[in-house]
Amino acid sequence: MSVESGHAPTRAGGGGGREIRVLHVDDDAEVLDLTKTWLERECDGLVVQSVESATEALTLLADGSVDCIVSDFAMPIMDGLAFLQAVRELDSDIPFILFTGKGTEEVASDAISAGVTDYVQKRGGESYALLAKHIEQFVDKHRTEETVQQRLQALETAREGISILDTDGTFIYVNAAYADLFGYAPEELVGRHWEVIYAPEDVQAVYDEIIPAIPPVGRWTGETIHRRKDGSPVLTSHALSYADDGTMVCVVRDITTEKDVLRQLADERERFELLIASITEYGIIGLDLDGYITSWNTGSERIDGYEPDEILGKHVSALYTPEDADAGLAEVHLERALSEGQFHEEGRRVEKSGAQFWVDFTLTTVEDETGSPRGFVCVLRDMTSRMERERQLQRRVEKLGQFASVLSHDLRNPLATAKVSLDLAQKDPTGDYLERTERALDRIDSLIESLLMLAREGETVQAFERVRLTELAERAWDVVDAPDAQLVVDDDIDDIEGDPERLQTLFENLFRNAIQYAGRGVTVRVGTEDGGFFVEDDGPGIPVSERERLFEYGYSTIEGGTGFGLNIVESIAIAHGWDVQLSTGDSGGLRLAFVPDASTE
Repeated sequence: MSVESGHAPTRAGGGGGREIRVLHVDDDAEVLDLTKTWLERECDGLVVQSVESATEALTLLADGSVDCIVSDFAMPIMDGLAFLQAVRELDSDIPFILFTGKGTEEVASDAISAGVTDYVQKRGGESYALLAKHIEQFVDKHRTEETVQQRLQALETAREGISILDTDGTFIYVNAAYADLFGYAPEELVGRHWEVIYAPEDVQAVYDEIIPAIPPVGRWTGETIHRRKDGSPVLTSHALSYADDGTMVCVVRDITTEKDVLRQLADERERFELLIASITEYGIIGLDLDGYITSWNTGSERIDGYEPDEILGKHVSALYTPEDADAGLAEVHLERALSEGQFHEEGRRVEKSGAQFWVDFTLTTVEDETGSPRGFVCVLRDMTSRMERERQLQRRVEKLGQFASVLSHDLRNPLATAKVSLDLAQKDPTGDYLERTERALDRIDSLIESLLMLAREGETVQAFERVRLTELAERAWDVVDAPDAQLVVDDDIDDIEGDPERLQTLFENLFRNAIQYAGRGVTVRVGTEDGGFFVEDDGPGIPVSERERLFEYGYSTIEGGTGFGLNIVESIAIAHGWDVQLSTGDSGGLRLAFVPDASTE
């Protein structure tokens, strides 16, 4: 039969405030009841479960809910010593107290040999008090040892290297990770001084710099180069702190590989940044989340004209045209990129000088490692040259259409005249039909020459050089047959960048046009105009209603004229990136000004 203690409430007292569960084994029910009463009254928090046989006790012990065993010695079937041996096979550390009135010294000796924790004889009330005291002491000790063992186990299994040094700097404990980091077995380090894991030349620095820096409370952390058993260096993240008894706890972690990876990443980042910085075809600009410029590569400097120290820290709207910036277009683009991941457009931007240019513009959101946006990358490419090529191509397409018109109409008429005149000349050799044929063929030759010139002069100028307009205008005037006309070149006329040969052709056509329309006694003046130049005459001028047709193919108010002269002039101007402006000169004649085309700047 067994006497159950029930579930007594936990009380403050023994076991550091924790409940102590005692399994009491005795074949005498009265002894069980008396012992339970004494122990639970003597020690708050002590709960006794009583059983009358060792066999039943072993069954209960298997569930692990016992802190201490108290057992009689003389019991049937299995006595106290046999029970002790059976318990030790299950648990080598649980406190086991023999509490018997029939014991002898021989029994006590055998019990001690078998691993008994204590031996108490039943000698009245004082023995129960002694038993309660010993239960508390041995349970507390056992629990402390378990805690220490658990902590040691945690230290042993920790990935970090952990060691403990005594006040003399000698290792009194090292875990496997610590010993392995330096190429030792734990037992090779225990008992040796910490200097063994440093190169001789580094030891003094530890005494001079690290040890004095360790605070009495808290810890010192830093990076330290140690030496392995084989003499190779190892870089560690090192933490040192003092325990209350003056011993020192050391925690180390190998960061050699980590540092190598960081160095590699830094090198890769540096190479990438150098690559970005060296790109000149594209402007690559870093922006923070608010749109302020954080990086600026060589391509950006080439395209926009700003040095890095002039633009870093400014808002990206500084690159937009004033109208777009005032309208908040930059902020709209940033919001689009943030919500959609990327924004792209072709549009106008403005460089440092204030000149506008056409760009291909892409704004991309950049995310951090968590996927949250941390800024933008702006990539832009100057599209001015491409747009100019497209305009040039469009002009060539238009020219082809006009050429086709000339070939199908303007050439057809003199060709038909020549053919009919030849037929008539064959029938009547005495007539003037051959002269008509010659005039028709001359007309055809003039048209073809003009067409070839138009095709050539319409090509974009690829190589510019500094041209002295005064000399060029005078050279072109010498080619023109106009002994009664006069050329006046202003003294302050500026030099200009261009193709000398084509510019001479431009002047020749302008001068011939002035002579044809204003008369052979015309005066032609050349002067400076808004970054370019002008040519004007003192003739009757051109009515405003006719000016729109002045550059059309075939437009001429003179009989026999091809109407290509001013069209050639316009083609040469466009090829140089100039705009041609018509107005009335100071003397009432026609004034043609050639100034940089604002749409191509």
